[in-house]
Amino acid sequence: MKKLSLVILFTLFIICNSCSGKNESNYLSIAVTSYDDGANPENGMTITVLKYNFNDKPSEVGRVPYTSQYPLAVYYENDNCIYYSAKSSFGRGDQLWKYNLETKKHQQLTDSLFAINYIIPRKKDIILVTCPKGEDADIPLIFDKASETLKNIDFGFGFDCRICTYQPTNDRLIMAGDSYTEAMDAINTHNAMVKTNPDVPDYPPPAYFYELDGTIPKLLLKLDRFSITNLAIIDKHSFFYKGNAHHLVGERDFPFTQHKFDGRTSSECTLIDESKIYAYNDFVFTSKNDIYLRGVLNNSPSGTTPSLYHYNIKTSNIDLIYDSNIIDGYMNNFVFLSSEH
Repeated sequence: MKKLSLVILFTLFIICNSCSGKNESNYLSIAVTSYDDGANPENGMTITVLKYNFNDKPSEVGRVPYTSQYPLAVYYENDNCIYYSAKSSFGRGDQLWKYNLETKKHQQLTDSLFAINYIIPRKKDIILVTCPKGEDADIPLIFDKASETLKNIDFGFGFDCRICTYQPTNDRLIMAGDSYTEAMDAINTHNAMVKTNPDVPDYPPPAYFYELDGTIPKLLLKLDRFSITNLAIIDKHSFFYKGNAHHLVGERDFPFTQHKFDGRTSSECTLIDESKIYAYNDFVFTSKNDIYLRGVLNNSPSGTTPSLYHYNIKTSNIDLIYDSNIIDGYMNNFVFLSSEH
């Protein structure tokens, strides 16, 4: 009986760890930028990449130069490398680079981009949200590792991706954005109306939420008028989003609202107590009650410098996981990854 009880307890332990997203294969890759001389950017900047395995403190895995318009660097354990954005060696925009942690060699992987907003590595490919040369919109692309080529994703219209998030525990990748054409139409309409009515709201265009199924985008939800500020995958069926139906800037009369989409219907909710903490862009659920986010505590003594926090929905408890001020840096982004995907 004792042996049977031990087996049952061990099995339950494994199941609980799996459900919380905290098994040994899951981790957060964290990117923090800092000045090389600790004073100003003229003498160079560096992106420090850390790994957090949900048990120990975040640990540094490597550093890459920060030369791009937006600092992006992601540690991918399967390839033992850091994928990052940096200025092209040919001087033409920002490109995708690879830093091999074993050989210490840097390799430029693309040459047709202008800027990169998201880098999400997976076993066979890397999902990028980029602004290619000559384009105005932020376009999702797939970088195939085997052929080292970029592949288009066909949305059927000019999809402009605002936020992208990935959850390896359910192998889900969701993108939220709008139509570049519809966004321009909304801006032009507002500019025409404000001439006669200065107080007219700056209504946003329709918002689209897509899930990537292989290389095929599947439309999950369309909102007639919505500006998206936050996005997170909850589980294999549902996701969280936050935004405003009147304007991207939250005004007193038009506050941001939180919503949960369960795969069929969308309902307003309050998952994060915003009187305590402000969350930036995309964040991750490791279980139905556990959120990891890049954010700022309200009335924080460290000001507006974002750090990594663990937020418990059930208790509203907040734990500091990584403080950017440790290296006098600025935490720019993080990605939830797994060596199994």
